[in-house]
Amino acid sequence: MPHPNPTTARAVITALCRAGQVAKAREVFDGIKSQRSPDCLNAMIAGYVLNGYDSEGLQLFRKFQTSGFDPDQFTLSRMLSVSANLNASDEGKQIHTFIVKKNLAVDIAVNNSLINLYFKCKSVDDAEKVFNCMPERDVYTWTVMVSGYAMCGSLEKAMDLFDKMPCRNTVSWNSMISAYQSEGYDEVALDLFYKMREQGEVPNKSTFLAVLKTCACQQLLETGKGVHCCLEKLAWIKNVDIRCTLMDMYIKCGELLNVQRVFNEISEHNIVSWSILVAGYAQNGKIVEAERIFNEMPERNVISWNVMIAGYVQNGMQDRAFGLFIGMIQDDMRPNCFTLTSLLSGCSSLKYTRSGKTFHGYVMKVGLTLKYFNRKFFDHYVWRARECWRCPFNL
Repeated sequence: MPHPNPTTARAVITALCRAGQVAKAREVFDGIKSQRSPDCLNAMIAGYVLNGYDSEGLQLFRKFQTSGFDPDQFTLSRMLSVSANLNASDEGKQIHTFIVKKNLAVDIAVNNSLINLYFKCKSVDDAEKVFNCMPERDVYTWTVMVSGYAMCGSLEKAMDLFDKMPCRNTVSWNSMISAYQSEGYDEVALDLFYKMREQGEVPNKSTFLAVLKTCACQQLLETGKGVHCCLEKLAWIKNVDIRCTLMDMYIKCGELLNVQRVFNEISEHNIVSWSILVAGYAQNGKIVEAERIFNEMPERNVISWNVMIAGYVQNGMQDRAFGLFIGMIQDDMRPNCFTLTSLLSGCSSLKYTRSGKTFHGYVMKVGLTLKYFNRKFFDHYVWRARECWRCPFNL
């Protein structure tokens, strides 16, 4: 059977990778050894990246470099993105040196990828040097700089550059809104959202997720309801991630009826939406309802169990929390740090000292001998000793 020509091969590789069939795509790529082109290599590397195989993409690039293959600016830009994803700063710097030698440092896309690489690797000075030396910039150049500063926590620099941008896009606005929200500056984040709307920029999923988190943190019920209306107008309300974040916002504001209403409107539930509903009832003292929903869940993961255990502890029902923990083990579900943290906080009574020691033994057995837990257990035993000293009859 004849092998496809490079143009056809590139289309086949791209289609297979988009379908998640990376191994088959590689078979096609390997079958055109004598006719490989940069386009085919780019398609194969892009396929690896699309499916989360960054290391394989980097290995393929290295293999071709050693065989004398001369990559173009598209390959180099792609490989800089791969290096950024892997935090491979040394690899990225080697590519940067190659770019300078090949006089490709004037390419906007390549420079944008370089800036992104250096910010991902926390090399802010190098990112600034690339930006300052660029003969031309586009909106993505400015956006990646703003996003980079925000990602590194340099909010003043990010805002200063944001104000100087000749034009902005949704990603630029989202970078600023998300940065201020994650750093706890919720009022600034909301103010940016309002300005974004005033200037006619259409928000997307990332915008609304950040704004809903802001409303949740500050318990801004009326603002959250306004965002809810906006979501319905722009048809984003159908997105499951949006609905889950909306549910969380209503939980934080104590609006259980709205939590249930949003949940009921989800056409296809997942573990996250079920777990959030359980958390909503548990956090608002409706533990019986939370139990019922937990038992009705079609499937559970460690987060679901953690939510229910934490709900019991928060409502002073430590016995049930410990019993659920045992059920979790019997169900072959491995607890994580959050499980044990919740249970340890429930051992704040001499009545549950033996349970605390049991968890200590479990943590040691499964190898979670982290400094955090060592400190937690130390605090637990010190507290117990103090209580025993104060109330000797408890012994």
